Amino acid sequence: MTAVAQDRLLAAAAALRLLSSGGTASTGIVRETARATDAIGQAAILYRRAKSSCDAETGGIRMALEMYAGS
Repeated sequence: MTAVAQDRLLAAAAALRLLSSGGTASTGIVRETARATDAIGQAAILYRRAKSSCDAETGGIRMALEMYAGS
């Protein structure tokens, strides 16, 4: 999941590089800005999901260790 999020951030970076290179028509600016914004939003969602998944797994492991230590 984090690899996909990183890919989305790379797409956003590519769009921003294109915008910063200059000479982009106004329709291209709108398109690339939308592309970068969308990619950043998708990456944020994916990172939150990955964190949630890791937190859930960590909680499960912690519970198992506590049960093991208590026995």
